Amino acid sequence: MLDKRHLPVRRHAQVRGVATRSRGGATLARNHALIHDIVGSASVGIITTDSRQRILTVNPAACAMFGYPADELLQSPLARLMPERHRAGHESDVQRFGLEGPAPRQMGRERDVMALRADGTEFPVDVAISRVKIGSEHVFTAVLRDISDRRHAEEALRQSEASLRRLLQALPEAVLVIRHDRIAFVNRAAELLLARDEPHLLQAELLALVHPRSADLVRSHLLKPEDQTPAAPVMRIELLRPDGAVRVVEAASTRFEEQVQGAIVLVLRDTTELAQARQALAESHATLRRLIAAQDRVQENERRRIARELHDDLQQALAAIRIDITAAANRIAPSLPDVAHLLQETGELAGTAMESTRRIINDLRPQMLEDLGLIDALEALLSQFRRRFRIECVFGGTDDGPPSSPLPSALATCLYRTAQEALGNVAKHAHAGRVEVTYRRAHDGEILLRIRDDGRGTATAVPRHPASFGILGMQERVLAVGGTLTVTSTPGIGTTVDVFVAGPSETRTAGPAPLLLAPAATPTPTHLLPAIIEALGGNVALIDRTGTISLVNRAWCAFAAQGGDPEMRGCGPGVNYLDVCRRSAASDPLARVALRGMTDVLDGRAPDFSMEYPCNSPTQALWFRMHIAPIDARNFLVTHVNLDRMRGSASGGMAAV
Repeated sequence: MLDKRHLPVRRHAQVRGVATRSRGGATLARNHALIHDIVGSASVGIITTDSRQRILTVNPAACAMFGYPADELLQSPLARLMPERHRAGHESDVQRFGLEGPAPRQMGRERDVMALRADGTEFPVDVAISRVKIGSEHVFTAVLRDISDRRHAEEALRQSEASLRRLLQALPEAVLVIRHDRIAFVNRAAELLLARDEPHLLQAELLALVHPRSADLVRSHLLKPEDQTPAAPVMRIELLRPDGAVRVVEAASTRFEEQVQGAIVLVLRDTTELAQARQALAESHATLRRLIAAQDRVQENERRRIARELHDDLQQALAAIRIDITAAANRIAPSLPDVAHLLQETGELAGTAMESTRRIINDLRPQMLEDLGLIDALEALLSQFRRRFRIECVFGGTDDGPPSSPLPSALATCLYRTAQEALGNVAKHAHAGRVEVTYRRAHDGEILLRIRDDGRGTATAVPRHPASFGILGMQERVLAVGGTLTVTSTPGIGTTVDVFVAGPSETRTAGPAPLLLAPAATPTPTHLLPAIIEALGGNVALIDRTGTISLVNRAWCAFAAQGGDPEMRGCGPGVNYLDVCRRSAASDPLARVALRGMTDVLDGRAPDFSMEYPCNSPTQALWFRMHIAPIDARNFLVTHVNLDRMRGSASGGMAAV
């Protein structure tokens, strides 16, 4: 029997259930509309299919991607959207995917997935497929992205990289790319420079290829992580080859960001041969200066000897002649006045000859330089210059140098000869009316010698005449004592010659710098040495401490070829000169003296040695002066000077001896 009391409650529950279903349907409709809007506005293609791979839904982006209207795609097989060669493989993939879990699957990561447009063209896509079960039916959703532009960009990048690689391989400079302190790329030039092939260089540490002397430099400038400068300055480093050979290179590096990681492009230019050439040139210049210094010493010794002989022989003879002529004139004056007058004139000529001889002696070796020092010698030189050329001269000299460190004789001679040469240039070329000579020696030993004139001057940039060596000779002479010489000249104003010498150093007071001889594997060019030896007067040879000849000039060879001494024939480079003298010493006392003197110099017991000796050739009897002096610690200059050419005749030379 129906209970009337419960009817309202049941009616209310029914109404509430209907309302709940109505609200759920509305929510579902809103969610469906929201999903529809999202799928419709998506920029990627979205396609759903059933288990038979028939298209259920397709969004506008997919329609535009494939070139079909939506109604033409719905209920059509999905296989129509892919090339025929991929359809069978796709069906097997879908079947296998249907047996797996519901996790989405990404396609196109390991291989190309190609799609087919309505016009028959193929294009690459990235595909993500998911599966969901609705009731008893499996529904597949594919999200597709057209990657044609990306593939084109990747292909363009590959072509660009290939072009860049070809360009780098063609460069003559070595190029390396460094990532995480290891080599990621090398070109062919780098393989040749490092003497390693590409497989041995890739992933190798850069520091493993660098000489230990350059390791700190490379580490601090190239591999420093906190260094944010994009380009490091060009630096000179040394690389080490597997065979131990060292190559000197100029390295230029550029740091750049690559995929959020720092990388370095390193360009290396091999300068080994250039560095060796520079070193050889520097050594050749140093050798040239030492030879010039040695020649200056030889010339100064010869000048001193000639000045001494002029003073002791010729001056005394002229003085005696003048005294005798004057006495004779006084005796015969009453009876023979004409003859007495002639004798008086002859005596005056003898006095003039004595004055000329005294001037020559002073030019050869000023006694004042040895007796009173450089300042007095310069003042006397300038006074003599004033009298001879009628040019106004002003001299100023101060010496504040330490008394315990007197001016070395070689340096004083160099400064005196430089001033003498500069004044000679003034007299010959300047047309000056005034000359100023200034000499200052500071308390620390620094020296300034300045010769200034008010002559016509010249443009400093005017090239030197090929046959003029005056200024060049002064520069080389000053360089040999560790100084510098500069010439400043202005047209119409005058010329200034400045000589600056730093304080006394061990290298200058101790003697010439050692001669650097390169090892046989890398010979130093010696084309300048024969020219210098050839320029020296007399018969000249360069020997080492053992007495072996390394260089001779033409005069040496010519005299040996004339047969002046049988032992001298073939006495050239490679021959031991001491052995030649030993063979002659068995029968010649003078040869024994020469051998003993040379041995003392070579063994360091004497600074130099000289002697005069007769040498009879098949055609004439000659007198020579032999001199040997060290150029450096290992090389010695031997000169034989023909005295008869200076004295006028062999008999005069023998009488002087």
